[in-house]
Amino acid sequence: MGVERLSELETRALSWLSASTELPPRADVVALSDQLAVGATRLGPVAWALRLSRRSAELRTRLWRVGHTDADAREAIEIYASTVKSALAEGNADEGCQAAFAHAVLASEHAHDPALLYRQLYSSARLFAGAACESQFSEALSVIAAYRPAKDVLATLDQETDARRAKTAPAAAPTASPGGVSTDDAGVVVTPSVANGGGVVMVFDIEPYG
Repeated sequence: MGVERLSELETRALSWLSASTELPPRADVVALSDQLAVGATRLGPVAWALRLSRRSAELRTRLWRVGHTDADAREAIEIYASTVKSALAEGNADEGCQAAFAHAVLASEHAHDPALLYRQLYSSARLFAGAACESQFSEALSVIAAYRPAKDVLATLDQETDARRAKTAPAAAPTASPGGVSTDDAGVVVTPSVANGGGVVMVFDIEPYG
């Protein structure tokens, strides 16, 4: 799927996402959502792919709110979650926070659970601290402050979020393995420990084999 074709699909999606536009038949919206998702996958780890993925979820979200087909909400929630995961892996906080915010709103709306909305927004705000939607998270949390959980629950959410962020942090460059054998000042052979377990092994004598 070429760049021009993907641009056309995104433009059509934006048109269908407008509140002033009547949605086409469900099959057409699902088809467009699927095309955007496939196109995003083929683009690879770039910001545009994350945005196309989010558009795909937004189409299914609007479809659910209009037609109330449960499968649309579930599919949108799954796409949003996948987009957030990819954004974290790619270090794209601005796209990731938008998908995370939409995911929290839809998941809580689908579950009829405003307390879930607070928990998810709280975690996402911490996960994407400093991103473009930081004020959006702050304002939303202020509005639903009545659903703020107890301190111990927040502490658990903090731990879970920190662990999730650590898992997606760039892996540390592997340390160079020790060089070959050498000798110390006394002429004792010094070699890296077996299986790189740490420390060194000093060879004082070598017995003949056989």
